[in-house]
Amino acid sequence: MRVLAAVCVLLVVVGFVFSWGSDGHQIVGQVGQAFLTPTTLGAVNKMLPNGETLATIASWPDNYDHTSEGSWSEHLHYVNVPDDARNFQYVDCTPPEADPAGCVVTAITNTTDRLLNNLQQNYWETCTQSSDSTPPCDLSYLVHWLGDVHQPLHVAYSSDEGGNLYDVDFYGTCTNLHSVWDYGLIEQYESNNDYVWQDVAQDIISWLHENPNVFDHVVSFQFPGEWGNETFTLARNIPYNFSPGSVPANSDWVLDLNFTTTVLPYRNPAPKEVRSSCSSSPVIGDNYYYRTIEVVLSQLAKGGARLANRLNMMYDPSYNGTYPFYF
Repeated sequence: MRVLAAVCVLLVVVGFVFSWGSDGHQIVGQVGQAFLTPTTLGAVNKMLPNGETLATIASWPDNYDHTSEGSWSEHLHYVNVPDDARNFQYVDCTPPEADPAGCVVTAITNTTDRLLNNLQQNYWETCTQSSDSTPPCDLSYLVHWLGDVHQPLHVAYSSDEGGNLYDVDFYGTCTNLHSVWDYGLIEQYESNNDYVWQDVAQDIISWLHENPNVFDHVVSFQFPGEWGNETFTLARNIPYNFSPGSVPANSDWVLDLNFTTTVLPYRNPAPKEVRSSCSSSPVIGDNYYYRTIEVVLSQLAKGGARLANRLNMMYDPSYNGTYPFYF
């Protein structure tokens, strides 16, 4: 828990302040399940057979959208925002070529509505995944979307496809900025601490238990549009900031940013297929890692807490949204 103590400052002070790889999605699912009330957990377990958990079903939508059968859902994992935008707007969710129309923000609302309709009909959709081409259950989608909407480069600029067209040298590996935020930073944190994803999840769970005021603050923002705007604020100011020099870990530098100024010191719009190296790209390592890992952890914590809050509100009539619910 070397970094988590400082994350509390980010969550409380920044307020409106990032899809993860499989580790990130599993962390969000595990954190979310840890904060379900017994009533909600009982309802969720009706949809989770054979020992499945929110963590084990969290990555199914990514596996599905990479198949020909699931390609229709790919655009529902993110929002491409115009480069001159200052805020997330719902109009960015409905590009004319998308079928069905929507983005990760509206997908959360639509999936929630389907689950609520199932509840009213006393229908409990069983979450099974016989192959990657099998459509995930709605519960799997909801867990996944809550992870995606909190990854800063999933609510980000259209010109570089949320950092997918932005080359960087990350600890000597030529990759793109989106991949760094999807899994690179999380895996670096796990490596530095000799962790697996379950350890990261447990640290976040313990930290939220120890800071109930933070949990209450995070879940007070209940609407997906608020989350999209919050995440886009991060996207505008954090991932593209390659400040040189030594910046101490756990500093408050992020809190001093001018959130009305777009920070884009470097862009590489070249198509993926013509890029063969990162020789002219930003080189990022420890300085960048220590400035951004707090943001990664805070976003994973937010995703898990808000997932639990949304499920509790759906399935437990006695839930009042204030910690501790029953602990």
